Amino acid sequence: MKLRKMTLIAVLAVGAAALLFIGWTNRVSADTEEQPYTLIRKWEGIEFRTYPPAILASVSKKGQMMEVGNTGFRELAGYIFGGNDRSEKIAMTAPVVFVPGESGKPSTEMSFVMPADKKMETLPAPNSSGIRIHLSDTVHMAVLRFGGFANNADIESKAAELRQLLQKKKISFVDRVVFMAYNPPFQLVGRRNEVAFELQEDPANLHSL
Repeated sequence: MKLRKMTLIAVLAVGAAALLFIGWTNRVSADTEEQPYTLIRKWEGIEFRTYPPAILASVSKKGQMMEVGNTGFRELAGYIFGGNDRSEKIAMTAPVVFVPGESGKPSTEMSFVMPADKKMETLPAPNSSGIRIHLSDTVHMAVLRFGGFANNADIESKAAELRQLLQKKKISFVDRVVFMAYNPPFQLVGRRNEVAFELQEDPANLHSL
């Protein structure tokens, strides 16, 4: 009886610790600044968004998205954690953005979005010559969200689903999938991933939906 009671107490303690950890990781994600966008409309689970220009710190590496995630993340994290000419720390934001290279180039560009209060002229220069600081254009995107720990197969599957839905409505888009990851690797539940395609017209003008 005593052993059974001790086992129950241990199980309850582990469960409580797990709940606390899950709560903490979810709060970390909730408190992370996200890249702003305007939601124009929704259809069949797709969000049509307009993103204003943003400052990006980007690296390009050989390999598919998840392979690039490890090496690219270390390099970019080094920059925002002080690996720059002023040893300045820059807040992490979400999402981390992955874009495949042009056709025939087996590479992926991985980007951190700089916080909204940062300016191109005041950002510190990265110590790594492989990091490019640049300003994105205003872009219209069709976005499909999914959960879990994403891998390359998941990204391809969700991209195929999104592609099919856009083609069904004859919506013109650039056929190069963008993947956006929102959560730290230690977050176990409530994960948010998104695949997206750049639209070739303002979603406000879509009359086929």
